Amino acid sequence: LPAIGPNPVLNVLKLQFPSPPELIAPVAVPLPQAKRIALPSRGEAVLSVLDAGVAGRAIKGGRVHVDRLGAEPYAAVRNWMNRDQQLIWLVDVPQAGVYVVRIQLACPEPFQGSTFTLRSKTDGLTGVVASTKTFEDYVWQVVGEIRLPAGICRLTMQPDEIPYGYLFAHVAAISLKRRKEKGSLRS
Repeated sequence: LPAIGPNPVLNVLKLQFPSPPELIAPVAVPLPQAKRIALPSRGEAVLSVLDAGVAGRAIKGGRVHVDRLGAEPYAAVRNWMNRDQQLIWLVDVPQAGVYVVRIQLACPEPFQGSTFTLRSKTDGLTGVVASTKTFEDYVWQVVGEIRLPAGICRLTMQPDEIPYGYLFAHVAAISLKRRKEKGSLRS
């Protein structure tokens, strides 16, 4: 032990191992309980958090969870506190293409500016959370566009940056609508 006591402001701990540490191969984790959702060939599909699987742990060991609300939007994820937490939807995409993404969320001004990523196997999209009046005031916000392949697709939403290090926006749903291609009459 050092002759001088620990620094009350800064302590450094050095670990020494007799040999290099052994790396453990990643383990496949089963998909959380996500429902498979078929996207319509036309129009907009709303993917509720009730249809999503949830993954990740909160700061104090609590799991991110879906709360059922008394009024519309009826359910929302309200315990996002870590960047490793995820919402996961399984969607059956009828036709490959570019889809416009919107998100239904609530976020008071002090927590605006959080960023998140929506990913598929082949593409990704980053969004920035805008302010609503309160955590109970849900609005639809356009996020951008994502390219989805035809067939079963796993969509994962995950916070990237969270102001103050905790408390991401409350999220109720995302919507997907296939972008109309130039020269096409179909949407």
